[in-house]
Amino acid sequence: MLVDPGFSGHVSPAMADVLLAALRIVSIGVIADTGRQAPSRCDDPDDDYPVDAAMATGSMLVSRDDHANFSRVAGLHSGRPGTALRAAGLLE
Repeated sequence: MLVDPGFSGHVSPAMADVLLAALRIVSIGVIADTGRQAPSRCDDPDDDYPVDAAMATGSMLVSRDDHANFSRVAGLHSGRPGTALRAAGLLE
């Protein structure tokens, strides 16, 4: 996402490094898969794992997937990349 041409003019390489470092720290708290089958939350089962990770860490789920309907997942804060960057004060 951060190297996408749409963001390269808005996010400096230094800021991209800061964001990636923060993501690494947050990802440490995500619980490893234990082999249990969680109930499906999304129309596409492939979308369940980022939803579960966001819910487990209290993070915002950032996605450019126009077909995913994350708004129907109760308690999940989600948005597109620009929305997330604005919420973090990194983009006007």
